[in-house]
Amino acid sequence: LNGLADIDSVVIGPQKWWYVPRLCAMVFIRDAEVFNRRLALDLPYSISDDCHRGVWGLQGSRRADAVTLWVTLQVLGAEAIATTVDQTIAHTQTFHQLLIDHPLFEPTHVPELNIQCFRVPTLAGQSDAIRHIHHQFTRMDGPWLSLSEWRGELLFRLVLLSPATDATHLQQALDDLQSCCETFTNL
Repeated sequence: LNGLADIDSVVIGPQKWWYVPRLCAMVFIRDAEVFNRRLALDLPYSISDDCHRGVWGLQGSRRADAVTLWVTLQVLGAEAIATTVDQTIAHTQTFHQLLIDHPLFEPTHVPELNIQCFRVPTLAGQSDAIRHIHHQFTRMDGPWLSLSEWRGELLFRLVLLSPATDATHLQQALDDLQSCCETFTNL
């Protein structure tokens, strides 16, 4: 939250952590009048000159994704959502430490939220091998790992979301991925 006092607005996309539609988002605005002057759009079919929130975007009459967000907040509550977010960040930090301690894998960064990318240094630059291992891993019916390209390198990417995840799940994921790597290198 460093620097928050110096900004005009903050946008939060709760899609993954709060299990709401991708297009659902929240905007927190320091000064609504400044926001209106900068981003308001004319709605020629509006019959009044009153300020209304319909002038803040081009979405028009698309579905009301904000209703899903509102219902989620009503059902789960802010405290339960905050606990889940904190848990997933803590699990990501645990996963980061497991990667540091593992002889085969290497984290590419220190996670700040719930995403951790990592590599297999012995397979550096071998994109086809990494894709093959990823394919084998996803067929194991375990946790989901995706692939991401960063600075020309193909990396494994874990996004922790489920509040049911614990350290044993994380260790099992690494054990399963190690097994896939060993099977590939023994082919």
